[in-house]
Amino acid sequence: MAFSVPASKNFDIINTVEDEKFVQIFTSDNEAVQLTNNGRSIVSVKREIFAAALGVHLYSSGIHRIRTRIDKGYPFLGIRSHSIPPGIGPPLGDICISTPSTYGWESQFRYINGRAYQNHWKIAARTGNVWTITLNCDKHRLHLIDENTNDEDEIEVDINHAPLPWRFFIGLSRITGGISLI
Repeated sequence: MAFSVPASKNFDIINTVEDEKFVQIFTSDNEAVQLTNNGRSIVSVKREIFAAALGVHLYSSGIHRIRTRIDKGYPFLGIRSHSIPPGIGPPLGDICISTPSTYGWESQFRYINGRAYQNHWKIAARTGNVWTITLNCDKHRLHLIDENTNDEDEIEVDINHAPLPWRFFIGLSRITGGISLI
């Protein structure tokens, strides 16, 4: 289980989460997604079907780093409030990313309060790229770095819309996508 060591006055301790895995899947078609590698990899296998997944851990304090690898497509990577569960809805089926509890990134977009904004960076989800997301629960911030290009971005999370604890959250687009925890 993920845990944090209290931060000292001189530096912050970052917990590298190595035991995160996907435990809750949201999709309109259960055959549209495959979970492999003991819940550490997820891939959509049917076009035109949106899917999302929540991680097993709750993050409420400290700083936590999660490393991922883009396996396919343009996945969303971010967080949601544990107290506001996602839901899939018509007509597009991607309602779980477009809700105020959602913060994160998808290719060239950042999501703040569930709304998409064009990024200032040129990051693009490319197969094999490693994206590391850092959840700073104490300062209510998310940080993303593309380890292949060193592009990075940071988002401030409004805890009125996404109260703690948070859960790691990914979305797989209707074009198909896949992501692995590494």
